[in-house]
Amino acid sequence: MLLLDSTDLSVYEVADNTLSHWTHLPPPITFERFEATARAHVCGLFLATHMPSFRVGADTLVFVRLAHERGWAWASRIRVAHNDQLPIKDALIGEEFLFLWPVPMAINAYINFKKAARRSLALAEEQETALLDFFDAVKAHPPATAFWPQRFREHAVETVREVRAKDLTVPQRLFVASLMPRPTAFAMRSPEDKWSDQLHAQDQIELDRFLQKHRVVPAAIAPSAGPTLRARAPRQCYHDAQRRRQRCVFDLPDDLLERILSIHLARSMADVEQMQGAVASARLVCRQFHRTTNASVTRMIVGVTGAARSLLGVCPREPAEVQTIVHAAGLTLRHALTLQVPKWRSYVRRRRLLETCERRVPHARVEVDACHRCALLWGISAA
Repeated sequence: MLLLDSTDLSVYEVADNTLSHWTHLPPPITFERFEATARAHVCGLFLATHMPSFRVGADTLVFVRLAHERGWAWASRIRVAHNDQLPIKDALIGEEFLFLWPVPMAINAYINFKKAARRSLALAEEQETALLDFFDAVKAHPPATAFWPQRFREHAVETVREVRAKDLTVPQRLFVASLMPRPTAFAMRSPEDKWSDQLHAQDQIELDRFLQKHRVVPAAIAPSAGPTLRARAPRQCYHDAQRRRQRCVFDLPDDLLERILSIHLARSMADVEQMQGAVASARLVCRQFHRTTNASVTRMIVGVTGAARSLLGVCPREPAEVQTIVHAAGLTLRHALTLQVPKWRSYVRRRRLLETCERRVPHARVEVDACHRCALLWGISAA
């Protein structure tokens, strides 16, 4: 079995003698639900995809023995039904990976299982033997309170070795690269959560009340003490700006201009409509801008598709690195693998599709700043 570290998507091979109660397989979920949940939830992927409609039972729970007799960690497996969403022939993917439970959830489930076992003692004769065996297994493997999945290396599980991307099969690489690293155990803020905006509005109201009470005029809106200047006519301002532009000489080389345009595009990538407007505006400036804008867009698309398709070859990049690049481009791995290089419209169509799905089902997201995008997609640093 393979244990997946959610903090950096590293994979470890777990010895069979460290696992208990993992002979059964959970029911499969759809690929669409897996893809959406993998990007949205910070807690265990298994729990997010199966709760609350599916209950944890003997076919889902796995007990992993911690090193140095520190107790047990709880984990579960997941099976994803695959129907040609990725360039592989497997009908099911991901069933060989273990996902660790967050410790508070494991403790809460352990208490609930013990309570359910006590209630079922009176009806022991009517209960199924498998359910009673499951309750006994839960009692024998209490979750360790000192284990923290986000500090996996400090509270190590007994493993055989760390598995690199080149040692994984292609379906395993694609499965891991479809996930999102989760460096924190805290839940992320969802787009519909407006508590910070409400707090800012309340602070502004209190500030306005204070200024009105003490008759203080903010400096930003205070009238100027100096003489007022008569504003020039709009037509005169237009002719002045036109004359200044006529005196300017633009003689930057293509490579430097492409670098500048890449930084500009990276700052507008949060929204595909805004990015499309930035590309269209840059193309209309002059022939050199049109040429360098196309070169910048092509470099970005080629880099994203190259990173994604490396998982299909003999020299793959690490899945966490691929996921970081794909996420910085605003795509999922599935859409990155189907990009038509170097067509700009192909990229825009996939971005619009994903953003439409996110607006229909809002969820927490990890934002990428412009400097990080420049480094990942164009290999430049923007100060």
